[in-house]
Amino acid sequence: MSNLTVRVRTKKDLTQLLKQGGSGWWTIAKFRDENLTNIEVYNWDGSLAIKAEYDPQTSQRNENNKLYLGFKNAKIETVNPPLKWQGRNPVNYVEDNPNDSKNFKVEIDHRLIDQNLEELIAGVVEKKFKELIPPKVEQKPEKKEPTRRELLQDLLSKNYGQEIELLDYQINKNIVRGWFMEKRREWYFDFELDLGRKDLGYKPHNFIRNMSDEALYEIYPRLKDNEKALIFNLIRLTFNYGGEVLLLTEDEFPEDIEEYGFIPQSQCFPLIIYNNQKYKMLGGFYLFNNSKKSLSEQIIADNNDDSVRVFDDWETAFKQLVKRLNYYRAES
Repeated sequence: MSNLTVRVRTKKDLTQLLKQGGSGWWTIAKFRDENLTNIEVYNWDGSLAIKAEYDPQTSQRNENNKLYLGFKNAKIETVNPPLKWQGRNPVNYVEDNPNDSKNFKVEIDHRLIDQNLEELIAGVVEKKFKELIPPKVEQKPEKKEPTRRELLQDLLSKNYGQEIELLDYQINKNIVRGWFMEKRREWYFDFELDLGRKDLGYKPHNFIRNMSDEALYEIYPRLKDNEKALIFNLIRLTFNYGGEVLLLTEDEFPEDIEEYGFIPQSQCFPLIIYNNQKYKMLGGFYLFNNSKKSLSEQIIADNNDDSVRVFDDWETAFKQLVKRLNYYRAES
């Protein structure tokens, strides 16, 4: 069973929390309790942290199901360099699991290195055919060589340790960049493969990294197929045009989105945001507003002409978003 460390970020005085032997009330899913072993409480700039063992005896949940983190054997340590907080959620987790490592030294098939991979494979097949088939001997069936996509899929699967689906990739000289989906949880990951250094790294896509604990474990599994298709297409936009995709609840709504003139009402949450600061485009897609007709109202905001357009379905809104991004990319 994996050990789990919960990291929280607070503006309260760490010395006082150390005396109390506990820290605040935090939104932490119940299923995490059995794996929780350590607690790290960081000050706001990440330069100091209480590091302690989790104490289930002094921890408790309130009527809102939030967890008071009791700890023991605690001490305050200096963090150098200061921890840069990831995402907007004040709660993060570190799981002691070898599959969570983000960088690996890997074995690279030599066929991946050549930019003209198809030509190389064809040459290898032809050479093997001449070597293995002597004259006047009946020709054996040609062995099918793996494609570039199959090689990458196999490489990622072996290093990630879970069943994955390679979605898209680009090759620029010795660097291969792309993204894949972990089939078990339907999470998306970006990866970068350096063929020269034989180094592979991957990390959760921004959409996953910026999701709160509640959104990740409660909202996303409830999405319908067409809503998951929307997320898939929006993440593909970040791969081709840049920008970021966020699944937001009311407590996590970023203030910088308001510059588009798009301020949702409380009943509109949760919603998916595609935000592209480079081309000044934003898409807002509502979820769960109507159980019979989800994704019933979509917003496309264009900061270039201060326009906000409303659509009845996400397919139409998505096409308009792509059309405007194409236009502004061509203009730049």
